[in-house]
Amino acid sequence: MRKEVRKALEVGKLLRSLGYPTEKDAEHIGRDANTLNVPCTVDDVRRFYDIYGAQVAAIRERTTKKKP
Repeated sequence: MRKEVRKALEVGKLLRSLGYPTEKDAEHIGRDANTLNVPCTVDDVRRFYDIYGAQVAAIRERTTKKKP
């Protein structure tokens, strides 16, 4: 349990450094082989979103004020 939470925190640091990708994009990063030395798997990414939910900065980045 403790190891899984530690891995989820590492995924959080990785997502911050990548510029807050969406959950699907983050899963693709863990799954694809075109990224080297990435310490996370798809399960770690899913666990991160299960524990901590969507990141506030990612939500703010994708929403804009629209004039009526």
